[in-house]
Amino acid sequence: MTTELIQYLRRDGHPFGCMVAQKIDCDDGAVVQIGWSLCNKKDLFRKAQARRIARGRAIGREQATKVPQEVIRSLREEMAFFSLRALKFFEAVVVKIPGSIISD
Repeated sequence: MTTELIQYLRRDGHPFGCMVAQKIDCDDGAVVQIGWSLCNKKDLFRKAQARRIARGRAIGREQATKVPQEVIRSLREEMAFFSLRALKFFEAVVVKIPGSIISD
C-alpha cells in the first residue's frame, strides 16, 4: 500500500512548486521516497501537473534535466525539512530521494 504526503512550495503566498513523499511498505520496514517539481517563472503553476511530476520523480520514473545550481540551492533547505517531516509523519526507516539534489 502506498500513502503520500504533499507540500506545496509558496513564495509571497503564491505556489511555485510541489514535493511529494510516498510511503512504501517493505518486508524490512517502511521506505519513504520523495519527488519534487518547480514551475518556471514564465509558466502558469498548475497543482495537478506539479503533483504528477513530483510523483514521477519520487518513484524514479521522471528525471530532472539540467537543473540550474541556483534552483538546487533554493530547494535544498526545503527538501531537508520536508524529508524530516516525512520521516516523522510516516514513522519510516529510510528516506530515498531518486536523483537527489540534496547531495550535489
